Amino acid sequence: MPQASEGRGGSGMAVAGQGCTSVPGSPDLLEFLGALRGLSEGDIRDLARQLQARFVSPADEVEWWRANLAIEHVARTSRARSQAVTAAGHEAARAVVGAAQRSRLALPDTDVTCVARAANKIACALRLGSDGATHLGTLLKGWNSAFVPTTDGRAARTAA
Repeated sequence: MPQASEGRGGSGMAVAGQGCTSVPGSPDLLEFLGALRGLSEGDIRDLARQLQARFVSPADEVEWWRANLAIEHVARTSRARSQAVTAAGHEAARAVVGAAQRSRLALPDTDVTCVARAANKIACALRLGSDGATHLGTLLKGWNSAFVPTTDGRAARTAA
């Protein structure tokens, strides 16, 4: 699995995950960002299909929106926390777009947008640590084939 750089991301800004706690059974933010950077075109296409298929009923979509609103509410408890959560989301979206560019995908691309938006929300929840853990299950639906939580709570990329 590609590794996230220590201290600074590829964009030159501080890595959004620095100093955040890991949520048991979920990927660590830095590992999540590193894995996103290693996505191939096939990974992006597969993830987009799975993410679009996760809304089987209106109740699934309502659950997803509630999780997003709850994360935004928790993130707004302080300006610094809000900025850190926003930075994590942007870093995740940039990681997906960077992976797409390395795969020579022509942008804009609807699959890349779908995966980048979903990755943004997951990174925000991960950045919140235990405060975002309640909603990770909802946000991680559709990511099963790309990231498998291991027994030590870290994400492992599955073999393609």
